[in-house]
Amino acid sequence: MIEITENRSPLIFTKSMRAKLFASFLLRLTQFGLKDKYTPDDILTEVVRQLELEMESGKIVYNREAWLRTTGFEYIYQLRCNEKMSTIHDNAMTTHITSCSVSFDLSRRQKYSQILKELILQLEPGERKLLEMKFYQHRSWEEIAEVLSLNGEKITVVALRQRGCRAMRSLRKLYKSNL
Repeated sequence: MIEITENRSPLIFTKSMRAKLFASFLLRLTQFGLKDKYTPDDILTEVVRQLELEMESGKIVYNREAWLRTTGFEYIYQLRCNEKMSTIHDNAMTTHITSCSVSFDLSRRQKYSQILKELILQLEPGERKLLEMKFYQHRSWEEIAEVLSLNGEKITVVALRQRGCRAMRSLRKLYKSNL
C-alpha cells in the first residue's frame, strides 16, 4: 500500500479513490497481458511519482484521480510496448514497430501545452475567455452561461455551445496554420 504523508506530498488518497485506481490498473494490466509481471501498486507508485514531479514543476492538476488514471493507462501501455520490443529482440527480429512509439515523456506534453497556450492567446478575447472557462477552469456550459449573465450578457446554453464550437474551429485553424 502506498503511504503518502502530508510532509512529502499534498496528495490525499481516500480508500475509495485508491480502490478505483487499483481496479482500473488491474483491468488494464490484465487487458495487456501484464498482470503476472506488474502489480497495480507498482503502477500506482510510478504515477504518483509522476504527479509529484508535475506538481513540483508548478503544474496545476484539477482532477487528480482522472490524471492518475490516464497517466497509469499511458504507463501500462508503455510497459506493454517495451515488452513487445524486448520479445522482438529476444527472437532476433529487427522489425520496427511504429505502433509502440508512444512515449511517456512528460516534456512532450509540456511542449504541446505551451504551444496550445500561445495559440489561445491569439484568439479573440471572447473566444479565449470561453475556452479558458470550459477547458482550464473545467466549468460546465451552464456555469459559463451563469458567469456571462452576471457580466450582463444573456445567452442560452445552446447558443453558448455553438459559440464554443466556433472558438474550437478558430483554434484548430490557428493550429493548422502554425504547423
